[in-house]
Amino acid sequence: MIRNLRHLSIDVALGASSMMGLVAAFLEVKIDAIYYFLLFLITWLIYTTDHLMDARNIPHEANTPRHRFHQKYYKPILTAAIIGFFIFIVLIPRDIGEDLLRYALVLSGLVLLYFLSLIWARRTQFRYVLKELFIALCYTVGVSLVPVFLAWPVHYFAWLLLFRIFMLALSNLFLFSMFEIHPDVKDKHPSAIKFLGINMLNGILHVVLPMQALGSFVLMYTMENWQYPLLILIMNSILMLLFYFPKPFKKNEWYRVLGDGIFLVPGIYFLLEKVIELIL
Repeated sequence: MIRNLRHLSIDVALGASSMMGLVAAFLEVKIDAIYYFLLFLITWLIYTTDHLMDARNIPHEANTPRHRFHQKYYKPILTAAIIGFFIFIVLIPRDIGEDLLRYALVLSGLVLLYFLSLIWARRTQFRYVLKELFIALCYTVGVSLVPVFLAWPVHYFAWLLLFRIFMLALSNLFLFSMFEIHPDVKDKHPSAIKFLGINMLNGILHVVLPMQALGSFVLMYTMENWQYPLLILIMNSILMLLFYFPKPFKKNEWYRVLGDGIFLVPGIYFLLEKVIELIL
């Protein structure tokens, strides 16, 4: 059951809502529950569409469990995605406001550009599209759009937080690309490995992950709300664990369980905070 939920990217969608909670708490804004659900739903739709496109373009049995699952249940998942899209449209609040709606449409255009780039990438043998960069950018804008809009104008530390989230998402995707190098090549998926090569990707992560950790330590000692960079540090540390000690996590895709699970860390923190408040 849990494995199927992971194949359906439910954990990724929950993680997106969790990260929006992190941004909202940092900016000290309150967001209606409907926006958390809409972010969950649109994240699930984007990832599901991506996986369905991959599954459809693989002429043989896919080499990853996630894509085999989408091949096997292609029609029911596609049906659920279509229904989910109409539910998303219906649930958009009528009082969303013209400005926020305009920014949301810009984000939608960015997502559409991402999918168009994947189609083009297949026609050019994946040489000119770094899909991980697109995904990390869309993810960061998606989890921060509503909180930043409500808190505007935002201070310098907020932009640092958003940059850290972007780098976490990008590092996470680069790491997955390294773990899945062999199935990605066999199934001809566009990935960072195809664009950058294994050596450059390895070098980038060797620099970025320690720099992220160092940056978190610095922010913990320069910010009043030290718990937020601490959460980022915990998330980054899990990625470092996967990167420097990959062997134990290859079995049963544990690297994906932990890699996608890092974005649930803020949600777990806020849940524990509420429980402690109730107890005390």
